[in-house]
Amino acid sequence: MSKYNWQLIQEDYNTGLSLRKLQEKYKMSSRTLTQATRSGKLITRSKSEAAIIDNKENPRTHTEEWKAQQSKRILEKYETGWMPKAGRCKKYKYTSPVAGTVSLDGTWELTTAKWLDKQGYTWQRNTTRFPYTNLKGKLSHYTPDFYVEGIGYVEVKGYQTKLDECKWQQFNEPLTVWYRDKIKEFEQDL
Repeated sequence: MSKYNWQLIQEDYNTGLSLRKLQEKYKMSSRTLTQATRSGKLITRSKSEAAIIDNKENPRTHTEEWKAQQSKRILEKYETGWMPKAGRCKKYKYTSPVAGTVSLDGTWELTTAKWLDKQGYTWQRNTTRFPYTNLKGKLSHYTPDFYVEGIGYVEVKGYQTKLDECKWQQFNEPLTVWYRDKIKEFEQDL
C-alpha cells in the first residue's frame, strides 16, 4: 500500500498544480515525485504544456499584453526625465555651474560638458526623445546628448553608423555632431 494517493495527486496535477506545489501540498520530497514519474504513477506534462500553465501563474515569457504593459511603464518613466543606464560607456556625474548635476555617458560627453562650461555656453543634458523609424521599419526614439543655446542639439560621436544616418535624416531640429577629433581639441583647450 502506497503512502500517497497517486490518483488524487494526478488529478491535482492535471488541474494545473506544479510539481513543486504538489511537494508542498502532500509534504513529499522531490525524489518521491521523480520515482513516481519514472514508475508511471504520475504522468507529467510536456515542457510546452508546463510552460503554458506556468506562464499563467508566473509570466516569464513575453506575451503581447506583457510587452504593452512594460512599454507603457517605461514611457511613463521617460516622461519624468528617467534615462536608461544602457550602453558601453562608463557613467559620470558632473556638476556644471550652468546645467547643474548631470549624468553623462563616457569621457567624451564629460569633456564636452566641461568645454561648454569653460566657453560660457548655456546648455543642458538633453532628455527629450524624438520618434523615428529605425532600419527595421519599427518606431524607435532618439535622444541627442545635449541642447546648447545658439547651436541647437549636439550629438557626441566616435564614428557614424547607418543607424545614425537613419536617425539624423528624420530629425527635424538643428543638430550638430561633434566627432572624436573635435573632442580631442576640446581636451587640449581645457
